[in-house]
Amino acid sequence: MENTFRLAQRVEITNPVPDVDVRYGLYNNKEEAISSIPKKLRSEGLCVGVLESGKVVEYWWRAGVEDNDLVPRDLIDEAYLQSVEDFKESVTSNLNSIDKTLVKNGNAFEQFKTDTTKKITAVNELVKKDKKEFNEFKKDTANEFQRVDGLLEEFTQFKQQIAEESEIAFVFAVCGL
Repeated sequence: MENTFRLAQRVEITNPVPDVDVRYGLYNNKEEAISSIPKKLRSEGLCVGVLESGKVVEYWWRAGVEDNDLVPRDLIDEAYLQSVEDFKESVTSNLNSIDKTLVKNGNAFEQFKTDTTKKITAVNELVKKDKKEFNEFKKDTANEFQRVDGLLEEFTQFKQQIAEESEIAFVFAVCGL
């Protein structure tokens, strides 16, 4: 490792300042911090303390070392947390929408089965003479029931897949990956 200062022992800090790095400051305003630290001494992640309304506000060079890259840490954290919250709300909303569609379609499938069963009963009365035609109708209807049940199962699996992928995406978003 070049550009390192190696110590064989631990270091005890005895001065009561918030940061060992002298560049931390405390600065009276953001402009003073920017003008006090030349670009060649800045790095992404470097923090400085700026007095605002009698309180220390921590700033950092978040995404570069240009003057406009110096931003308040708290604002970034809140913005990031808000984006994660927005993402969570979006996923939850989408899953709720899928739930409603599934319930709606599930009810529609059940209604379809009930209506078809009633029709089969009515047709059974009318078609007692021609058992072959009636049996074909029953077979076709049973196949339709299986197709509808299969669609409902696919929809349920799709919903589960979306939920799992959303959880993974949420973890990545929280971890900043």
